[in-house]
Amino acid sequence: VKAKERFLAIDELAAVRRAIRAASGLITAPADGEDRDARIAELCKELAGKGPAGGRRLAAYRLGEMGELHTVPALIAALADEAPAVRLAAEIALRKITGHRIQVDFQDDTEEARLRGIDAWKEWFDANKGKSRMDILAAAARASFRPQPEFLYAIEGLSHYDDLNLLPLFRHAMDSALSQKNSLLAAAAARYLGRVKDRSSVPKLAVLLGDTETWPALSA
Repeated sequence: VKAKERFLAIDELAAVRRAIRAASGLITAPADGEDRDARIAELCKELAGKGPAGGRRLAAYRLGEMGELHTVPALIAALADEAPAVRLAAEIALRKITGHRIQVDFQDDTEEARLRGIDAWKEWFDANKGKSRMDILAAAARASFRPQPEFLYAIEGLSHYDDLNLLPLFRHAMDSALSQKNSLLAAAAARYLGRVKDRSSVPKLAVLLGDTETWPALSA
């Protein structure tokens, strides 16, 4: 469990600070570069390759950050990787992309259990691949509706969309972040609220940036 928490903490504080500061000014984040598709193809190739496990693990992590639904099959395949760290990275990436979780420990469970988990992921993807990622994440967020863990993944993924139908969900997420003192959830909620220019949220964003005692990571 501690290893998973450390893995999830990579680059998070910097991302949190950027998201809160951008949202407080109601600034839309810059778009991805034109080479995004090529980069995704490279990462999928790296993940499926026979190179160092560290490279495969990083590829899975990056794919999770990029959040493209069509990379799910490549990540499911990586759940069978011989390296536990790669399997863990692929599992976390899948959860980030989909807001969904299979109740299997792909890092430490038996091979039999992991194979059942892989089959479950394949079944889930076959049932959901015709849906948009936004619809998948919104359903996941509304199903869990709590700060940790799948709610956070779903809100993080949804924060990159501009659909105003998501506004009540993100206002709830911001309230949950404030009550739970959850900086990662606050960053995701702030990113969306900034993108849709929800000026009613500015006072709450000011609280996040101004309360250095409660939110030192966000105010630095």
